[in-house]
Amino acid sequence: MSHMKIQGTGSRQVRSPEGDRRRYNRLRETGLTANIAGQLVDVLDISLSGLRVGGGVAVPDGVFSFSLIPSAARHLDVNNSLPVRGRLARVDARDGSIGIAFERMGFHLAKMIIDAYSRRTGVEPYLFR
Repeated sequence: MSHMKIQGTGSRQVRSPEGDRRRYNRLRETGLTANIAGQLVDVLDISLSGLRVGGGVAVPDGVFSFSLIPSAARHLDVNNSLPVRGRLARVDARDGSIGIAFERMGFHLAKMIIDAYSRRTGVEPYLFR
C-alpha cells in the first residue's frame, strides 16, 4: 500500500511513500558535524526532533551526550559547538545510517537548527536577531 506525503507541524507526522513517518520535515546538507564519543561524523539531516548521521559510529545505549559543531567548507567552528543529549532512535538497514532523537529541545538547539536552515536557504532567521 502506497502512502501519500502529508506535511504539517505539531503532532501530525510526515509520511513518505516508503512508509517513513516524521513529525517534522528534515533539513539536508546541514553544515553540522556531530562529535559522538570522540568520533566526528557529518550530520546527514536534522529536524526539530532529531538527526541522522552516517554509519560506522559507536552510539551508546540509552541517553547520551554529544556535541553539534557548525562547519563551513570543512572547517569546524568548535567555538560555537553545542552540547546535546539524545538517544538512539534507529539504525537504517539499507545504508547503516543512525537516527538520534533529541532528549530535549531547548532554545540553543532550536537556534542552531534554524541558523543551519538559514545558511542553506539564504533566508534570514528573523526569529533570532
